[in-house]
Amino acid sequence: MLPSMGLSGKRVFYLMRTGFARAYASGELWSMNLATGEKQRALPGHVMANYLISADEQRVVFTSSGSSNGDGVWIADLDRRTPPRQLNTRRGFSCFFWRPGRDHVA
Repeated sequence: MLPSMGLSGKRVFYLMRTGFARAYASGELWSMNLATGEKQRALPGHVMANYLISADEQRVVFTSSGSSNGDGVWIADLDRRTPPRQLNTRRGFSCFFWRPGRDHVA
């Protein structure tokens, strides 16, 4: 669900339903390399309702509703070197980067 093309044109990102998804249009973030067809779970265990990939394809900001990890807005590095960080606990329907590559989200 909710496919989006990375700005590089090399990867497509999408949500895949899991047993943990409580809302109809929610799931874990996956990506697919368009050249090789390789699929990868981007953030295992984090159920998202909506997401946006940063312009440099290094981060994702996402909303979570009904997730075991907590509702609200989160930001995470896609290389998984650090755990996702919860920015607030309010339910949201969308999120975006204020400026490409920055931690400012709205």
